[in-house]
Amino acid sequence: MEFLAELKQQALNPNQIAIGERLYSDKSISPIQAPLAETLRVSTLDGFAKATLTGNAEVSVIHVVGFSEVNLIARKCDEWGRRAIAVKAGLPDVQGFEFGRFLDPETFLIGVQAKFVEYADDDPEDDKHYVLRIASSITAEDVSTSDDDGISQKIAMRRGVSLKSGETLRPRVKLTPFRTFREIEQPASEFVLRAKTIIAGQPPHLALFEADGGAWKLNAVARIESFVSNACSGFAVIA
Repeated sequence: MEFLAELKQQALNPNQIAIGERLYSDKSISPIQAPLAETLRVSTLDGFAKATLTGNAEVSVIHVVGFSEVNLIARKCDEWGRRAIAVKAGLPDVQGFEFGRFLDPETFLIGVQAKFVEYADDDPEDDKHYVLRIASSITAEDVSTSDDDGISQKIAMRRGVSLKSGETLRPRVKLTPFRTFREIEQPASEFVLRAKTIIAGQPPHLALFEADGGAWKLNAVARIESFVSNACSGFAVIA
């Protein structure tokens, strides 16, 4: 028991060792920090703007972290170097379109209809309507590999009741998916449209691959910055 008690004292009381001009300890110790105030969490920019009405622009600043997060943070850190977050706006947990994955025509069709912005002028020739037409008209023919040069593909299309013809896919389409806060205009970007036969005898699967190098995220941040700057007057905005 005396031996165990001695071991406990050694564990609780670190030994200090001087090596040269530096002082070292043989134990790791951590400071006890006071808890920060609880963060108010909202899921819209409108809610964020209303929450800032109770804030103080002299002690707080708005930080646009990215396309899915905006924080109202303290200008100064506390004694432990921590910066309090008074209000946090984050996107709700809603699944978006599955980019980069080949989907069966029906799943692809539903995803494009439900998770992309509808164009205001309802132009039948815009890229969204083009993609929907492709997804709803492809037949159970294989994708023509002889016409696939890595940029464009030719697939079988159903026209009318029984007439079929080959159509070359547009290599790139410009679409506007829902990817950021709904209060701002959703940023459009280009996508690579590809088709692939997964199961012989069944219609080929379709996929959209992002092709703008993430530029849409920068556009979203700029639009969020503009929105909160107008809605939260007096606060400095960092993006």
